[in-house]
Amino acid sequence: MLRSTQRINKFGPTQFTLRINCRNTKPIAVATALLARVPLAETRVAEGPEVAYKWFTNSRHQSSLVASHINSLLSGGLNPDQITLLSAKSVAKSPWLRGLERVSFPLVQVDSAPKRSPKAIAFSSIKDFKGLESDAVILTDIDDLESDEFRELIYVGTSRARVFLSLFLSEQARETFRNCGTALGKRLSGEE
Repeated sequence: MLRSTQRINKFGPTQFTLRINCRNTKPIAVATALLARVPLAETRVAEGPEVAYKWFTNSRHQSSLVASHINSLLSGGLNPDQITLLSAKSVAKSPWLRGLERVSFPLVQVDSAPKRSPKAIAFSSIKDFKGLESDAVILTDIDDLESDEFRELIYVGTSRARVFLSLFLSEQARETFRNCGTALGKRLSGEE
C-alpha cells in the first residue's frame, strides 16, 4: 500500500512516499497485503467490517453468489449507489453479469468518470475503475493469485473499497490463497 507520489508545486516536482493508508479499513488493508503481497501499511481507520471471501466453482455459481451477496448488502442498509462490482476481467468477458436477475436494481457500467445514479449498482473492470473508490466493492473473477500482473490488478481492485470489500475467488485459487496467508504471516513475524 506504500506508493510513491509526485506532486508539482511552485518550486517544482516533489516526490514522497505515502505511508498511511487513508482510504481503507484495517481488514481491507490486510486483505490487500495478503492477496497482492505488498507491505501492510499503517491504516488510519482502525476498524471496519471483515472482508467477505466467497469461493465459486464456475461462472453460474459465481453469479448466484454475487446476486445473493448484493441483496444481503442492500438488506443490510447499503444504497445501490454505494456498491460497485469490479471484475478482474474485461466486462465483455464476464458473462456471469447477465445472471444477476435476482438483484432488484439495475447494473450500470461506469468508466473513468462515473455518474452514479442513486438507484443503480455500478460495475466496471478493475482497470477502468483505477483511481476511483466506492463504499462497498465486490471484486469478482479472481482466478489467479500468482502472476505479478494479476497481483497488481488485485491491489488496485481491493484498494478501491472504503468500508466493505467482498472477494469472489475461484476454487482453483484456494491453495495459492492458503500460501498467501502463510507468506503474510511470515512477513508480519519477520521470518521472511
